[in-house]
Amino acid sequence: MKFEERYKKLNPEQKKAVDTIDGPVLVVAGPGSGKTEILSMRVAQILKETDTAPGSILCLTFTDSASINMRERLAGLIGVQAYRVGIYTFHSFCTEVIGRYPEYFFGHADFHPADEVTRREILQTLFTEMSYDNPLRSEHPEQGFVFLAGALSSFSDLKRAGLTPKEFQSIIVHNEQVMQMINPLLSLHIPERISKKEIERFNDLVLEIKRMKVPPVPYEYVSSLVQSFLFGLETVLAEVIETNSTTPLSEWKRKEIEKTEEGFVLKDYTRLDRMKALGNLYESYQKALFDAGYFDFDDMILEVVKALETNDVLRQMLEERFQYILVDEFQDTNDAQMRLLYALTSSEVHEGRPNIMAVGDDDQSIYRFQGAEVANMFSFATRFKNPTLVSLSKNYRSTADILTISESVISQSGKSLRTLLPQIEKKIVAANTNLPKGQVHFKTCHTTLHEYDYIAKEIQTLHKGGVAFQDIAVISRKHASLRELVPYLHAYQVPVQYEKRQNVFEDVIVRQLITLLRFVYSVSHTQTTIREDLLPEILSFPFWGLSRETVWGISLSAQKQYLSWLEVMKSHDSHAVQQIADFLITLGVDAQSLPVERIIDRLIGGEIASVTDSEYSDEEEKNENINEYQSPLRTYYFSGESFVKNKAEYVSFLSALKVFIEALREYKSGGVVSLADALRFVDVHEKAGIELLDQSPYIESEDAVTLLTSHKAKGLEFPVVFVMTLTDDMWSGKGVPDKLPFPKNINARPSADSVDDKLRLLYVALTRAQHTLYITHYTEHASGKKVLLSEFMNQYTDKFVAYESGDVAHMLGISHQITDSAYSMDEKAILADLVKDYQMPVTHLNNFLNITKGGPHLFLEQNLLRFPQAKTVASVYGTAMHGALEYVYTYYKREGVLPEISLVVAKARQEIIAGRLSPSDTKVSVERAEKALALYIKNHGNDIDPSDLVETNFKNQGVMVGDARITGKIDKMHIEGDQVVVSDWKTGKPKDSWKVVGDEKIQLHGYARQLLFYKLLVEGSSDFNAYQVEEGRLEFLEPVKNAFITLPLPISEDEVVRLKKLIELVYKKIINLDFPDVSKYSQDMNGCLEFEEDLIKGKV
Repeated sequence: MKFEERYKKLNPEQKKAVDTIDGPVLVVAGPGSGKTEILSMRVAQILKETDTAPGSILCLTFTDSASINMRERLAGLIGVQAYRVGIYTFHSFCTEVIGRYPEYFFGHADFHPADEVTRREILQTLFTEMSYDNPLRSEHPEQGFVFLAGALSSFSDLKRAGLTPKEFQSIIVHNEQVMQMINPLLSLHIPERISKKEIERFNDLVLEIKRMKVPPVPYEYVSSLVQSFLFGLETVLAEVIETNSTTPLSEWKRKEIEKTEEGFVLKDYTRLDRMKALGNLYESYQKALFDAGYFDFDDMILEVVKALETNDVLRQMLEERFQYILVDEFQDTNDAQMRLLYALTSSEVHEGRPNIMAVGDDDQSIYRFQGAEVANMFSFATRFKNPTLVSLSKNYRSTADILTISESVISQSGKSLRTLLPQIEKKIVAANTNLPKGQVHFKTCHTTLHEYDYIAKEIQTLHKGGVAFQDIAVISRKHASLRELVPYLHAYQVPVQYEKRQNVFEDVIVRQLITLLRFVYSVSHTQTTIREDLLPEILSFPFWGLSRETVWGISLSAQKQYLSWLEVMKSHDSHAVQQIADFLITLGVDAQSLPVERIIDRLIGGEIASVTDSEYSDEEEKNENINEYQSPLRTYYFSGESFVKNKAEYVSFLSALKVFIEALREYKSGGVVSLADALRFVDVHEKAGIELLDQSPYIESEDAVTLLTSHKAKGLEFPVVFVMTLTDDMWSGKGVPDKLPFPKNINARPSADSVDDKLRLLYVALTRAQHTLYITHYTEHASGKKVLLSEFMNQYTDKFVAYESGDVAHMLGISHQITDSAYSMDEKAILADLVKDYQMPVTHLNNFLNITKGGPHLFLEQNLLRFPQAKTVASVYGTAMHGALEYVYTYYKREGVLPEISLVVAKARQEIIAGRLSPSDTKVSVERAEKALALYIKNHGNDIDPSDLVETNFKNQGVMVGDARITGKIDKMHIEGDQVVVSDWKTGKPKDSWKVVGDEKIQLHGYARQLLFYKLLVEGSSDFNAYQVEEGRLEFLEPVKNAFITLPLPISEDEVVRLKKLIELVYKKIINLDFPDVSKYSQDMNGCLEFEEDLIKGKV
């Protein structure tokens, strides 16, 4: 439906939210009330009623899936323009800002994200250097520093709260002054034992504290400790009156007050020394990160906040760029994200009424573990001037019965926007009369085995009755319960889809790789004993193809002849065994100088790829080690035959391998990771219990039951929902005590284990159901210990019906099955997630069309499945040269002069070292870059125009060719008037003519297509669509006789039209997962052209 039709279907409150496009608007949207629809409709309304460009609208949300959902819905309303609206997660928005305006961040130095191991190593060093009397330097003989993990967590919490080290330290100092004023009053007014006649003394205490002259809080976005203290005490005193009991007051005293030699003091006062030490450690940690060239994930938003608050030019540019801001799931914002929003809307021009709409529901605030603060919804209504308040209380998702149960749960919450903003109507009413009647089922089971069996059997029954598997969801509080349920679903032939959340260190292939790395390391270090104890396990790996008898024979020969296993293997009758021995020994020798990435590449059996995902590799590379022994691991696990035979296993193995290798690449970013570094990386994870999670989706069929946690269920809906394991310990139990609690006025510590937070989690789970809801629990652990029903369900105790249990022996047998059973997999379901929200760069297009390199099938492996491989020399060198030239332009733009050549060369050297090539390749690449860059600056320094745009990223520019979404980076754009000349820097062999022969024809054919593709990017983008591209250029960075060649390409309209057809056709094939066989075409330029023509004519 178009806008007008959909607008007519809105209710009056929804229309109010859509129509009020100017000024601040707060929409409190209950579950199923159509908030995603009104966000999309409001964007369409802004474009319809104003002359605002799509790129001037900023939409912020919390998950990638939510942003994809919003864009898809918007595309249905406004078509291509939807891809030009700025739809981001908070972190992707900050990444975009830092990438687009690098001169405002990190002094334009190269900074890399720090992984958890790096963060721990930095903090471990700081703890080791602490003085013996530091209150945080408590050390356990086996577990190490007691407060290390807590400190890391605290730093993340403080950053999410938007507090820098300096700000946190200032607040602690201020708190100390306040507590020194409050403490003497406590002993005067608080009795040893609390009785009703003593209550008046607490009222006197409140009055005394209110009369104090307290110094102002150093920062406006942090409340005073006095305010926090009084709010807590006055709330408790009101509860005492309401309940006619002193119990709440006694509980408050126990939690907030402590008896010391000085008398009664605030508990926060007894923790001051630790908080001061934490503030100093926070400062040292941030400095250590900065000095090492790192930032962590939580720094991203805080860095942008600091830049906006301290740099008016940057803030004004962004305020001018984004005229309208919309925020989804507003209840889940943390304080750092709120400061970001305030910074983007702080211009005096707005007079306190910026064009910002926030949509949220405090009853669905379930991200407190990420620092989300419900109070932000209330502060929106008080910070902005005369905001429009809209309440969406009509639910179009669920039946009245489901909403009645859900409301009875959330009404148990003590904190709600209902009490803070009485004008907000929060009573949710069922408004969809077209839903099936449905039913709510309450089921009591004996043990978890019975519960799992009941759920699986009931789903099978539902399916036989006509319910599609994809219309059913099972929701749990914890992911582990879902994993335990899977074998039961498989036993009843129920296909599933879920997020794996698998620790890759438990993956078969990753474990095998780690074992091989440990052995190779022992060979490479002469001072250590060769780990022959690992060889029995290594030789048993199936990819070698060795029989058990062969391995046993090696063992017996070693014992009888008093030889090592390696010695026996080297003289073995089997040539295959000899090859394995030589292979491992050679790797051990090479590991003394090669980066671990190269070692892993050879252990996997990877070849130097001629196809790449890199924008910067344009040189052909041959495998110089073609005659060397190739590890059979890749062929065994990742051959085309393996993919056809078991696609799910193939994708699962590949996913785990990618997570492991990419994590190693991030470790020590910017530096070479040796084999010893890699093993230390693994050991730190295993010793500290840090999981390296593969969170890729596991999908067995397009029609599959969805398994998900309450957190992941947010924003989704299903006709039938099972909410499982409604036990007290699962949903309403107590959390783990905090070792480093913050003062009361610093709302930085998430309270995800509070009763209110757990109520919201359950509320979200229940409100996912449209018409049929199952609520299940069990009554006894396997140990025999009784388990209570969650207190949140107490009023429904009499509605639970016992499950007539099945065969216990049968259920026990199921529970021991392997979780990911060999269910018949659906190829499209497995691969569909890979093309979700897919944007095609020109490198993918060229790879798909280049049949001499494998065409569609190699595209699938290299670009879509992205088999992990070490970077080629060409791609590392290309990246370094591009980075160096980008540095030249950015420096010139910032400083007004060209940088010294030594700085440019240093930049290239840094990039090459980060590429982790072999020592000899690194040396050659650095020398080559030094020579080329020095000559380039000498020859073309005077021609460099600082107004040129370099490395412009079109990812968020919403470029469409028909239905195809395209993206890419353009190396250089020279703008004169309304004309643009696009240039692509090439580091391969220079060409001075488009007329070439042989393989170079295919290469230049791809280059020409690349320049035409850039024309489409520029002219179809939200920022540059007013310009025309009349010419493209290849600028070769490899000198020829001390000169540089530029090869211009006049733009032919016929070629542009042809390219558009190819883009649409190839994109459609990729989205439909259609990768045709191209073996019939000749492996040359004629074959490539024939394939392209057949695509255009519809013959493929």
